[in-house]
Amino acid sequence: VRRLSRSSSGSCTLLPVTDERDYDAEGPVDIPMSGWLRKETPTRFKVMQKRLFKLENACLFYYRSPNDSNWAGCIPLERVALVRPRETTGFELKVSERIFFLMADTEEEARR
Repeated sequence: VRRLSRSSSGSCTLLPVTDERDYDAEGPVDIPMSGWLRKETPTRFKVMQKRLFKLENACLFYYRSPNDSNWAGCIPLERVALVRPRETTGFELKVSERIFFLMADTEEEARR
């Protein structure tokens, strides 16, 4: 389970919800997350490619490998207009005119 935290500047951050409150004196704490997901290519052949995703500073960055110092792409969370579940372990993120289809390998990873 996750909650969306909006800062005073208007940027959004996805935070995990735990039994304890994830707050400090100034409000919600941004907890970076990372893990592997498969991302559908935007080409007409629709191939699923495994990418390392890192959630930092209201962006979902993705990398081709953990050794890459430069990210391959970024999904800005403040521009996500729609989140829709798809299949058992997948979901879609609609950002402007593009729809990102992401899928975890297992249901346990998808719940994370």
